[in-house]
Amino acid sequence: MKSTRPQRISTVVDGHEIIGEIILRTRNDIEVRLSGPLPLVTGMHIPYFAMQFQNYQSELGDRTARTLLAELHRRARLIEENRERITSLRLTQREELERFDNRLRELELQQRSDRTLLRRRFRSGELTQRDYQAALEAHRKNIAEIEGLRSRTENAFSELIPDIPADDWEQVLSLLQLEDAPARFKPGESM
Repeated sequence: MKSTRPQRISTVVDGHEIIGEIILRTRNDIEVRLSGPLPLVTGMHIPYFAMQFQNYQSELGDRTARTLLAELHRRARLIEENRERITSLRLTQREELERFDNRLRELELQQRSDRTLLRRRFRSGELTQRDYQAALEAHRKNIAEIEGLRSRTENAFSELIPDIPADDWEQVLSLLQLEDAPARFKPGESM
């Protein structure tokens, strides 16, 4: 049975009462939202094979909700303490991501053009199979290198505050109203 009405919860952290609500509670899932200026959300899941031993609709759910709420409070404090650094990094990150996306577009267009030319030269006998494959591999390596740099830039927030899971940064940026990053370009897509 699923609990659909938010249930108010509280816990004490460092002598302060922290308030939130359970926004989803089923036998094997629980989600908690922190009340306040940064209404962060997190949850836990019990895998199917373990459901016979654990159940979030019991005291385990209450304890887990309080633990999650305390963790959300800790994260919210870290975010508030680092708000200026996060904002600054996001502005820099946007520019870098845009630059990487533009470079990836250029490399893909160059790869398409070169592949046609290389294929023609290979069929005419000007290139050996080894030379043909080496030239194609050089393009793949260039693209992979830029994608790696882009990925590191995209994950820079996890390095800034390692205690906040990488999966939560989209939520954090949205709450701080810093979420409008350029769309991710993937090689093979046309823009």
